[in-house]
Amino acid sequence: MVAGVIRMKHRVKEFRTARKMSKAALARRVGVARSYMTKLENERLEPSGPVMLRFAHVLERPVEEIFQLAETPSGKAAFYPISRRASVRAGESTNTADD
Repeated sequence: MVAGVIRMKHRVKEFRTARKMSKAALARRVGVARSYMTKLENERLEPSGPVMLRFAHVLERPVEEIFQLAETPSGKAAFYPISRRASVRAGESTNTADD
């Protein structure tokens, strides 16, 4: 388990402004509140996996181009699964014993 808060860098505002979209317009198309957009762009919250995918779809960019893992002070990339269910959907096994 990773201690502390793990942050993610993102380029939502950069891609939103390049497409000449307001926060309200992007929020509406992604299905989040405008206040969510403000918090996201001010790095006060981290989006869930499904929300990141919706941003990627609306902004027409790969999710990896919009959202990147932040580096820890040691210089190593920090990572944690979005959720156990997301890991299972990605094809990872939930079994710990060999079959």
